[in-house]
Amino acid sequence: MGLPNALLNIDRKFIFAGVALSIAIPLLNPIGFGTSVTRQVQNVYDFVEKLEEGSTVILSFDYEPSTMAELDPMARTLLKHLFRKKARVLGMALLAGAPGIAESILQEEADAAEKEYGIEWVFLGYVPAPTAAMLRIGEDISMVYPTDQYGTLITEFPLMRSVKNYRDIDLVISLSSTAMPQFWAQYAHDRYGAPVAVGATAVEAIRMYPYHDSGQIVGFLGGLKGAAEYETLVGQPGEGIKGMDAQTIAHLFMVLMIVIGNVGHVIERRRGKSS
Repeated sequence: MGLPNALLNIDRKFIFAGVALSIAIPLLNPIGFGTSVTRQVQNVYDFVEKLEEGSTVILSFDYEPSTMAELDPMARTLLKHLFRKKARVLGMALLAGAPGIAESILQEEADAAEKEYGIEWVFLGYVPAPTAAMLRIGEDISMVYPTDQYGTLITEFPLMRSVKNYRDIDLVISLSSTAMPQFWAQYAHDRYGAPVAVGATAVEAIRMYPYHDSGQIVGFLGGLKGAAEYETLVGQPGEGIKGMDAQTIAHLFMVLMIVIGNVGHVIERRRGKSS
């Protein structure tokens, strides 16, 4: 077998193995490729960074298991930043598949930051009819959430005694794989004046630009890259940076395979012409 044939007939098992390794190695040992930070992500970071101690933030988990890979890293790094700034977090969920995700992430990050439930954070849980919930929070949050996820009256929590509606909320963050952030912008911000930030999947992030450019949202994180950018700003590498490393190496490997195949094809054509 000549060189052109060797290049054109690489056993697919080696290609599959190469792709697997190019993904697995960065996930186990992150390389930390430099990630340029976009203006939209920087704006979210700057807004959170300026929050005063004791500020109250709604973190709404508006996504389900199918998009956890993109949005879980955002949720974790945002919570790390919020807890570091000593903000009080109201976790909530507006999709039926979200409560389990939200509960796990909130509890793990609160435990890591040594935050006390009911004083520094609460998980209000899931309610249906998301747009109605957004509007009713503008009047009185207890109309939407008379109890937390576990059935305790919210009036029993010191945190909730000082929170009635959007006037007491310093920032709303929607992590979503759907059009939910658009409704947060229209209702929480446009109607009640609450600042809104967004974490969106890559495919949904494109919809956020008009809302950002018009000032309806302070900024947004788009896809896994957005999570990696925010992790870079916070200074705590996590699943976002790991995922971007894996994507980068896998893409480079596939480009290398394409180049090798084309080199083999060019050599073969030249040999054919010379003969």
